[in-house]
Order: sequence, then C-alpha cells, then structure tokens
Amino acid sequence: MRLLKRVAQGELRLNRIEAFSDAVFAIIVTLLVLELSPGSTRSRQRE
Repeated sequence: MRLLKRVAQGELRLNRIEAFSDAVFAIIVTLLVLELSPGSTRSRQRE
C-alpha cells in the first residue's frame, strides 16, 4: 500500500514501475527459454 501512496503523491513515477516490471518479466522469460533443449520432447525419446 505504501507504494500506491507514493505513486498517488507523485513521489514515484509510474513509468519507472512499468520499466521495472518489464525488466523482471524479461529476465523470467529468458530463464525459461534457457531451460529448454531441442532434444527434450517425449516423441524423440520414444524413437
């Protein structure tokens, strides 16, 4: 709630919060993509 009060009072700009959340999302997606490997599907394991 304190964060919302700071945004409402103009102490914290909304675009900074948006940029931070975009960066967090980009890092998470990157980590998920790095976990993938091309030969890890079940159909290839059966052959």
